This record gives sequence, structure tokens and C-alpha cells, in this order.
Amino acid sequence: MDNKVLGEPVSDWNLKIERANQHISDIEARVIALHNSDTSRVEIHPQFGTERLIHEFTDAEAFRNLAVMLGDAVHNLNCALDYVWWRAAKRFIPTVNSERTKLPVRETVEELEGWLKGAGKKTPAIHSLCPALSNFLLNQVRPYRGGNHAIWPIHVLDNIDKHRLLIPVLSSAYIEGMVVVDEDGEPWHGFGVSNFQRPPYVVDLAAGLHFKEKGKLTVGIIVKNGKLTHGLRIPFTLSHYSKLIVEVVEAFEAFNETDGLGGSGGTRTKCGDSSPSAGSGEE
Repeated sequence: MDNKVLGEPVSDWNLKIERANQHISDIEARVIALHNSDTSRVEIHPQFGTERLIHEFTDAEAFRNLAVMLGDAVHNLNCALDYVWWRAAKRFIPTVNSERTKLPVRETVEELEGWLKGAGKKTPAIHSLCPALSNFLLNQVRPYRGGNHAIWPIHVLDNIDKHRLLIPVLSSAYIEGMVVVDEDGEPWHGFGVSNFQRPPYVVDLAAGLHFKEKGKLTVGIIVKNGKLTHGLRIPFTLSHYSKLIVEVVEAFEAFNETDGLGGSGGTRTKCGDSSPSAGSGEE
């Protein structure tokens, strides 16, 4: 649905995407601030007497902040999808649309097809009401696991965030720009990598080696909520999801403008009947 903000027409979904992108920008800035809080020092190993480099972050609030920002970004992206589906349902199956309508997202393509083609006790099948809309959803939007790469994870993450915070965690650490010199003063450029260590990050040297440059600590951050989001990197994956969802809502807009027929929009698709509640997307 189009509204006006300060006299200018604007799409509801566009406002949600803009808000999501602002949250993603805030997440990116927050990650940068975390990296900027890196401190480093060289100590002597208490047992071996060799040099030990220690890196750690002083920013203690970053992950608490990121958890809230993540939920806000995900929610706005999911809302944009619900908005465009509601608009399409209102236009093509208006007598079965409701305020509870949301994009039907299913785990498998078979479940989605069954929902579209299956009639309820008091409601006709969506596919029988408007085959063009049903086919568009099934074949182009693909709101199921393994279909569109953004819709399913955003749907799941938004559901998780309704009940508990999305948890960002450290996945890996890199100490870049580190320089070590040997007994002859020969410099060795390198970096330290850790996929298992947790802060503080420690690099121990062998006897006779010394740190010349301590380098800079950079960490990878992912969302940890089961297998689905294993490797969901922040903020890069969210930015990618946002772009994919923009493509989806733009496809919905094009579908609406051409009445789902790919033409000029001059002839309306005859969809809809008097049943009160089909097409809500509710599971």
C-alpha cells in the first residue's frame, strides 16, 4: 500500500527496507567500533621466559548491542515481505484477505504447494482463486527452505527473535600486520589466526624471537542459532539478504502492475470469491 510522507508517495515495504538497511549500517559501525577497541601488549611467558603477545577488546557492550540491532534489522526485512504479499492478496483475492495476512513461508516446496492448492473447511484453495498469483509465489518468489536464499532464514530468524535474542558470537580471529624479528634482526611478516581461542588472544614466540609490530586484531562474527545460521556472517550476510528481498518486493510490484499477466495491466485477472479467511499465510 502506498502512503504519503511529507507529501511524497512512498511504499510501505520501501520504508521497512530503508529502516532495515539503517540497522545494518548501525551493525557495521558497531563492529568497527569493536575492532577499534583492540588493545595489545607484550608480556614475558611466566614459565619459558619467551615473549607473549596478547590482544583483547575493551568494548564490553558490543555483543549486547548487536543482539538488539540484529533483531530489528531482521524484523524490518520480514515486514517488507509481509507487506507486499498483503498488497497482492488484497488486489487479486480481496474477499479472502485479512489484517492477519502474511507471506506464506514453508519449510519445503511440497508444503507450500499443498497450502496453495489445498482448500480448508470453509475456504477455497488459493490456486483455484488466482492461479497466476499461486504460480508466481511458487515459481518466482519461492518462499521455502532451499528456494529464495533470503526468505527462509529471515523468516526463521524473525520467529526466533520474537522469543529470545539472536546471539552474535565470535567465529574466528586474525592478527594482521604482526612483525617478528629473529636473533639476527631479520624481520618476519605474518599474522596469527585462531578459530578456537576466545579473548584474550595470545601468540607465543619461540626463544630468540621478538615482536617488532603487534598488529591489529580483527574478528569474524556470526549468529549462533542452530544449523540454519551457522556461518551467517555479520554484517555481510544481512546486507546480501536485504538485496535479495528488494528483488522479491520489486518482482511483486511488477506482478501487481501487470495484473500478473506480464502485459500492460489493462485487463484485470478475475480472482477472488466470498470466503472470509483464505490467503492469510497463517500456519
